Amino acid sequence: MILQAIQNSNQFYLNNLFNILKVCFLPLFLLALLIPLISLTTNIALQGLIILMQLHLSAVLMLVTADLKNSDLKDTFNYMIKPFFYLGPLIAVALVVGLLALFGFSLFIIPGIFLLGKFVYAQYYLLIRNKTVTESLELSWRLSNEKSWRNGFIVIFAALAVVSLTVTFLTPVVGLITSNESLSLFIIQILGFFFTIYLNVLIYTLFLMDENHETKEN
Repeated sequence: MILQAIQNSNQFYLNNLFNILKVCFLPLFLLALLIPLISLTTNIALQGLIILMQLHLSAVLMLVTADLKNSDLKDTFNYMIKPFFYLGPLIAVALVVGLLALFGFSLFIIPGIFLLGKFVYAQYYLLIRNKTVTESLELSWRLSNEKSWRNGFIVIFAALAVVSLTVTFLTPVVGLITSNESLSLFIIQILGFFFTIYLNVLIYTLFLMDENHETKEN
């Protein structure tokens, strides 16, 4: 299944990257402008705003990916507004999943990978299937242990790959372009989003495949 998901994701990514970037560009651009300020200030309000903007961008990315999968791309304004109606539930799901994953990682890492994989679909149930916070967490929890491990390792591998790519390639290359730290962080944020898009496409593809498999079994 994972090989099929990768093949489908590769094709979808290449065919739809421009449309995804076109919709996500404004929130991505604003977020990339603000993130370098974190190193310059300890302002809690600014840090909270950046977290909310990250949640918003993540929601926009999920929504536009789902609509492109269904060949139902909507107006960009629609994607900018819709996440605000889910803001409370999105924060609740992010807090629950984040705390559970943090607790798991504190128990020698392995349980954290499992819990992360177990709940990685929660936001998709919330945004794409219009489930409540409780329903989203419950439906995601029902994912089989085998698939939970698979998803958890995919996310961890992706995170490690991004860090390695940034340290060994992006940072040195961007350093040749500019010595300005804020500008460097801005460029790295923009370029790193290309990988974020792919990871989202892959996870959503697996979500659809797992959901379809579960429906057939029932």
